Amino acid sequence: MIYWIFFFSALFALAAAFGLIRNNLLNKIHPLIRLTALIMIPAGLILLFIQQNRLIQYRSFETWPAVEARITSSRVIGERAYRPEITYRYVVDDSLISGVTFFDRPSFGGRVNRRTSAENIVQAYPPGSLLKVYYNPLKPAESRQNTHLPWDFYGILSFAATLLIVGTCILFSDILIHINNRKS
Repeated sequence: MIYWIFFFSALFALAAAFGLIRNNLLNKIHPLIRLTALIMIPAGLILLFIQQNRLIQYRSFETWPAVEARITSSRVIGERAYRPEITYRYVVDDSLISGVTFFDRPSFGGRVNRRTSAENIVQAYPPGSLLKVYYNPLKPAESRQNTHLPWDFYGILSFAATLLIVGTCILFSDILIHINNRKS
């Protein structure tokens, strides 16, 4: 539902930009403001398109079957950007397949917090324990530890909407100021 709201706001922003260009109103706005708005709107549309593709991809993950995997190794990797690396094996159609997960953890934040977070995950998933993984039925070697959207999806989607809204508001506010100045 919320995705459609962003989609229609993007269409509105695009239609507004094309209407302004067609009516030659962009020549009456300060060039720097015009340039800023005309960069923000397409950038927001591009980010929105990228997020749409990611959403479609993650929706397809929800249809993948689940299987129990045995963890073969569990360690913290990285020197500055610490993250957990969990290696596992699972069986599909009598074939033993290996996979790796990093638990979609961001590799930024406080150095101590990153390391502590990664160590806690490694301790929670020691070698020999079981882990539920989802595999692609068309390519069983392709697997994931989870099927939900990653943490950064909503941040990028919000940034795209912000670019669209701010870019459109810049254009419209300057046009309204110009129209009001012309009437006075």
